[in-house]
Amino acid sequence: MSLKRKLVTLTIAEKVNIIRKKVLLLIDNCTAHNTKKKFNSIKIEFLPPNTTSQLQPMDQGIIQNFKILYRKEVIRKMVNDIDEGRSFSINLLQTMRMCYKAWENVEKNTIVNCFIKSGISTKEKEIKYTHLESDDGGSDWKLIVDHYKLEPEITFHTFTEIDTKIHTTGVLSDQDFVDAVQPTPKSDSDENEEDEYPLVVSTKEAKASLDKLRVFIEKTEGADEIFFKYLGEIEDFILKQPKRQTLISNYFSK
Repeated sequence: MSLKRKLVTLTIAEKVNIIRKKVLLLIDNCTAHNTKKKFNSIKIEFLPPNTTSQLQPMDQGIIQNFKILYRKEVIRKMVNDIDEGRSFSINLLQTMRMCYKAWENVEKNTIVNCFIKSGISTKEKEIKYTHLESDDGGSDWKLIVDHYKLEPEITFHTFTEIDTKIHTTGVLSDQDFVDAVQPTPKSDSDENEEDEYPLVVSTKEAKASLDKLRVFIEKTEGADEIFFKYLGEIEDFILKQPKRQTLISNYFSK
């Protein structure tokens, strides 16, 4: 984990350096962020040790906001699996999609307000937090509690805080580096994942799926008008894709 975080930090820094912008990159004091690389357009400043909870904007509510939004998506997935009679499971691709959706739903006001709270921003205007209010998960969470026979004290709030004290970084040993580059054998779950998510979807299949989605939105009360704009843009994108040329062998029976 620490190696990955270091690589991501360097990648972001290098990209900003290329476009010649003056940037101050504030990084928490973590062993994974220990880099001596110099950049022309970027100044890297490390926060003082043991001050993350006071000075780091991400810890003023941004991470918590993201976790709440992400775990709401997990609950929706669990409820959907229960409704359709499937056993609950989440693969890596679904996790990435949920993370993307959760981060996109973290509002700008929330991020700005967390910078103000940390003291980094000089703005004094009070900005209301978004999606940080107490949330018990509503009827969806009650369905999960009843289905899995959870204890009454296990609330949606405790669910979002379940991994708060888990360490996410550390110093990698030589064996850790060796294990990271070794190929891992394919498991049954990997094969099932490939079956569930085919590598290639034809233009015809994509267009048919879009037509079904359009009918669903048209017949759903309260659908936002902007959805139809997005449907049109997706349709244009699909129709612009090059069509595969039919093979001559397809015209002959075996």
